[in-house]
Amino acid sequence: MAVRQRGDIQPFVVGNDGGHFCEQCPVVVLEHSIFEESAVFGMGFARDIQFVVLGLVDLDAVPEERRHLAFDDQKNPVPLVEFASMGREQTRAKR
Repeated sequence: MAVRQRGDIQPFVVGNDGGHFCEQCPVVVLEHSIFEESAVFGMGFARDIQFVVLGLVDLDAVPEERRHLAFDDQKNPVPLVEFASMGREQTRAKR
């Protein structure tokens, strides 16, 4: 997820039980209030925030020899599977 507060954008990897796959369609259903709680907590309980969930983290994609390492941008990047609605062109247009 990415959280914006007064122009500052912070990325977070969160884990919660606020989502599930639709059993009858190719959609991930997210519970807004649960992700909002994660965003508020991540920003030090600030309430003046906006957030977007960017996709799912595929932990199975992390090589076994790197699973003990923290995620970073170079040696162990977050294996993010972006939601289809987060396409590059659409994302740029919303900025």
